[in-house]
Amino acid sequence: MTKIRLSFYTNIPTPYQQDFFEALSVYFDLTVVYYAKTEIDRQWSIKTENRPYQIHYLTDTIVARWIQKRLKDYHYSWSIIRLLARDKADYVIFSGAYWIPNTMTGIIISKIRKKTIAFFGERLTDPGSPFKKYLKKMSLIPAKWACQHLFVGGKEAAQSYQSYGFTSSISIIPYNIDITRFNKSNLNQEKFNKIQTRYKLTSQLVLLSSGSLIKRKNMATLIKAVKDSNTAISFVIIGEGDERRYLEELIGNDERIHLAGFVQASELPYYYNLADVFVFASRYDGWGVVINEAIAAGLPIISSENVGAAREWLINGINGFVCPPNDTKAFRQSIEKLVNTPDLLESQAAYNRSFRDKTSSTHYAGLMYEAIKQDLRG
Repeated sequence: MTKIRLSFYTNIPTPYQQDFFEALSVYFDLTVVYYAKTEIDRQWSIKTENRPYQIHYLTDTIVARWIQKRLKDYHYSWSIIRLLARDKADYVIFSGAYWIPNTMTGIIISKIRKKTIAFFGERLTDPGSPFKKYLKKMSLIPAKWACQHLFVGGKEAAQSYQSYGFTSSISIIPYNIDITRFNKSNLNQEKFNKIQTRYKLTSQLVLLSSGSLIKRKNMATLIKAVKDSNTAISFVIIGEGDERRYLEELIGNDERIHLAGFVQASELPYYYNLADVFVFASRYDGWGVVINEAIAAGLPIISSENVGAAREWLINGINGFVCPPNDTKAFRQSIEKLVNTPDLLESQAAYNRSFRDKTSSTHYAGLMYEAIKQDLRG
C-alpha cells in the first residue's frame, strides 16, 4: 500500500522532534524541511543522518540572520519558494512560529497549490496590549484562512486558537518522546554507576531538575526549597546558562546540591533513572518536554503551575504536586511529603509508569495518522 506523502516544515532539529518524526515515518512517506540547522543559544548535538525520512535544510537570508540577534526564531529563505513549488506532498504541516516569513510564505503558496494544510502550534499567549493583540490577530490570518486542521499541544492551546476565531478541526498532539530511551534496562550500567558515584547518589533520595540556568526556569526557587529543608536528599540540576554564578553563590557550601552542567539528549535517561523525584519551577513553559521525560522514567513530579505539560498531565496528589512557581514553601513541603511518605512516592511513580505509553511518540503518531487520513477523505 502506498504511503501518504507528508511534508513537515519546522524551525530547527530538536531532540523531541526526532522521536516524533521517526514514529511518523512508520505511517508516512515523510519529508522534513528545517528552516535552519540551529538557532542562537541552542546547544543540542543532533544527528540527522540515516533517518528513515528525507531532510532539507534552508539557509536564512542576511537580513533574517541580522533580525535573529533580537528574535532567534525568525527565519526567511528565498529557496523556500522553489521548494514549495516542487513539493509533491499530499498533506503539508507547518510548525514553529506562525508569524515568521517562512511559515506565512509556505502556507500561502501551499494554499494556492490547493494542498491540504495543517498548522502545528503551541498555546497562544496573551500579548499584553490591545495593539499587540491586533498584530497577533493579523499575523494569524494566513493560518486561519488556509489551514484545514490544527495540531496543538494541549487543551489550553486549543482554546487559545479558538479564542482568535479558528474554526478548523483541532487535534491535541502534545510534544512527545520515544519513551523506550528511558527504560533502565536499555542503559549502560557502567556509565550509570559512574554518574551515580560522581554525585554520591547511593543512599539518599535524589531530586532532579532539568532546564537552562536562566531566570525563567527559576532554579533558584528549587535551590532555596532544598536549602530550607533538613531532609536527607540530594539535588542534581542539569542545564547551563547565565545564572550559573548566581546559583553557585546561592548553593554555597550545601553539598547536597549539584550543578551538573549541560547534558546531551542521549545522556538524559541516565540522570532521570538516577532520580527518585523530578522538580521543575519554571515561571513559564508553553509545554515543557522535561515533564514527558520524567513520566517516561516513572518519576513523581513536583512542578510549577505555569508549565503547560503539568496542567495537561499532572493530577495534584495522584502523580505529583503542582505549586505556584515562586512559592519556595510549597515546593519544600511537597518535597518533604514525598520524602517522608514512601508509600505516596511509590504510588505516584506507579501512576506515571502506567500512564507513560499514552505520552509516547508512537501513540501520537498514530493519532496524527488517523486525523490526516480523515482530512484527505474530505
